[in-house]
Amino acid sequence: MKPMIQGAQFYFRFDYWAKNMCWMGVFFVFAACQPSTRQGDRQKRKATLSVSEREQINLQVECKKGEGEACVNLAMYYEDLNPSQLPLALAAYKMGCKRHHAHACGSLGMMRFYGHGISPDEEKGKKEMEESCKLDYGQACANLGIIYALGRGVEVDKKAAKVLFEKGCRLKSETACSALESD
Repeated sequence: MKPMIQGAQFYFRFDYWAKNMCWMGVFFVFAACQPSTRQGDRQKRKATLSVSEREQINLQVECKKGEGEACVNLAMYYEDLNPSQLPLALAAYKMGCKRHHAHACGSLGMMRFYGHGISPDEEKGKKEMEESCKLDYGQACANLGIIYALGRGVEVDKKAAKVLFEKGCRLKSETACSALESD
């Protein structure tokens, strides 16, 4: 199969890779250039999260060993798999957050705050997002900024929201930068 060209990157159809290009248990998928939209990012994330059973087992082992990034990748895989896998995603995010992985804490906080696969707990979710923001995860700072700007579970505090958006933007969160531009 010939690679198809889109934008400046080459990519192969995933089914070709899944059948023919397994190397050390990892499927390599090169996602096409897509505009940075929520739908595009989600499609790109799903393409890169299509993993073999062996890779899933490797992620589980690495997560249990204390590799926070493996916990996040495993959790995102479960989260995108189907709604019945949300408890597994939650458990993986918890393991990553216990190891002070910023992305894991931020995602766990969002799941708790909004009740995604778990009973909503705004206070605990907010604390986990604060921890994530302290660990310099820009998206967590942006999410906290939104919470303060809207007054969701807290008093409306535009000043705190702006500080959080500024920090998130410095940490390359598009959400935070967009929020600053709209003020």
